[in-house]
Amino acid sequence: MTRLSRKWKVSILLFLSLGINIYFRLNTLFLPSTKIQARERVYSEVSEELYKKFSENYPDFPNPAKERFFDILFKTYLKEQKKEVK
Repeated sequence: MTRLSRKWKVSILLFLSLGINIYFRLNTLFLPSTKIQARERVYSEVSEELYKKFSENYPDFPNPAKERFFDILFKTYLKEQKKEVK
């Protein structure tokens, strides 16, 4: 009887530790903060690339106008390339 009881205790502890491990590993897959960070990183890389191209093409633009025009350009780029930038 004690041997059967011992096997049950070991199996319960094993399944419990396995369940806790799976719970914590799956929990990180569904964090919204990682999706937000990834989106911000992609947007910043695309933004930097577009800004460099824009600055090369229009070096004499005044800064306030350049920023407004660039914001419009970036938003239209995101609309056009929605599938790639997503």
